[in-house]
Amino acid sequence: MTLAPLILLLALSLQDPPRAGVAAWDTVTPATDLTQRGAWKTLEGGASPQGDAVVTNGKILAVARKQGEGLEIYSLRSGTPIYRSRLFPTGAGPIEKVVLAEVGRGGAALELSWKNASVRFRIPKGELFVESQAIAGDAPLRIDCAGRYVILPDFFADDILVDARRLPVDRVDLPSENFVLHFTGEHDAIVMGVFENRDQDVRVTLSGKDDRRAITGSEIAFGQKGRKIWVSVLEGPGMWYSVDVGPEHKKQVIPLDWTMPFVAQWRVDFTRKDDLTDSWDMLLPDPNSDGFIKPSWLAQDGKISEATKTATGDVDRDAYGPGGPASDRLGPQRTRWTTVLGKVQYPCWTDKSRKGFLQPLDHKKVLFSGPVVIYPSNRLADTPPEWYTPVDIV
Repeated sequence: MTLAPLILLLALSLQDPPRAGVAAWDTVTPATDLTQRGAWKTLEGGASPQGDAVVTNGKILAVARKQGEGLEIYSLRSGTPIYRSRLFPTGAGPIEKVVLAEVGRGGAALELSWKNASVRFRIPKGELFVESQAIAGDAPLRIDCAGRYVILPDFFADDILVDARRLPVDRVDLPSENFVLHFTGEHDAIVMGVFENRDQDVRVTLSGKDDRRAITGSEIAFGQKGRKIWVSVLEGPGMWYSVDVGPEHKKQVIPLDWTMPFVAQWRVDFTRKDDLTDSWDMLLPDPNSDGFIKPSWLAQDGKISEATKTATGDVDRDAYGPGGPASDRLGPQRTRWTTVLGKVQYPCWTDKSRKGFLQPLDHKKVLFSGPVVIYPSNRLADTPPEWYTPVDIV
């Protein structure tokens, strides 16, 4: 996979109407309520705050608390700041100095210093991400974000799904292709890390026991001097969903307590009995028939590709007919042929009211046992402009 994280710097709109522009404040005293700004003062460029430093671009909000641990990230889609994550060099301790390094029409930046590290955090105007760059020290950046699941996506193969309840260790190093997704909140937020350094694995940390066991965060090395890490928040009701299935559910049609909030290419990650991940794309209903459409990564401009025809003008039905290995179209029974499994009944789909369904495979080569996680991976031609997916950010 060769998706370049620097494409992150392309224009990215907020998932709701714009509010305020770039601004920076000094709370003067510790801020317990970020909606009460009566005593706050405007923070000028080059200055250090008396209390906490707060910067925003009207789409996300960041707070550096006096003697806090790191930069707190809040989403603003709901109209009220909601805490999503905290960023800091791993093992750095309390913040010793905060300086507003930039504030203007192009964005705002805070430089945070710890005993053995300094990091510049910048929020560009009109964007959904925080850009971080190490100024001093070589500690990895920690994305502090609690949740049961982390996914390291592979957009052209199977993802790596990490379930905290299936890992007994408190830290694990995992291979990644420049991306890590934290699933957090009430199924309404995905915190996404995008990074340039592919030389090292992503370290994931965990804590707790039984049903309280959770992933606490991830740690990503900056790598060579000058490299950056971007952290974004994708949010909205139903942004992701999870459910546990077992061998007893194979062949059963399972109606989900989830409705697809917007049309997109949704990824469905099934956990296999051997703890590997089987990744499928959620089928969408064909608007012109009783069948289904499988979104394709190779489709142009998010559109469903046309069936290839033979030299005589006939559709190559072995490959491109409904249910064929190269076809985007499946019939009402969702039958599809795959190279590894042969003919199977496709295991995940939505109906015309966008309600989600699963039907775990009944196959001797694959047994699903564990969590299933559903999330949007890519936009389609019909994806509303106010919604964004991970591929929009890379």
